[in-house]
Amino acid sequence: MPVGPLTHARSVVIAVAVHIVVFALFVVGYQMKPKPSQALVDPVNIVQAEVIDGAAIELEKRKKREQKEERERKKREEELRKKREKEEQARREAEARKKAEEKRL
Repeated sequence: MPVGPLTHARSVVIAVAVHIVVFALFVVGYQMKPKPSQALVDPVNIVQAEVIDGAAIELEKRKKREQKEERERKKREEELRKKREKEEQARREAEARKKAEEKRL
């Protein structure tokens, strides 16, 4: 094949055309990527988590248990106080009856 100015011009045109086609394919390929829709980009509720130490849990359980025991102790003391008051009242009434009986005699 003879090499001449026309052959070189044809080669340049073919090379430019190939480059344009490749560039066009890149642009079309880039534009074909799906754009993220709003549904995919919606903010997600993030869980606010915190690390809890096992010792802290045990401490809390112990505090609750101690509070329960304290309430039960106070309840028992109150019941005992009421029982003593009733006994004291009964003793005073018996004493008053005894005095009244002695006075009557």
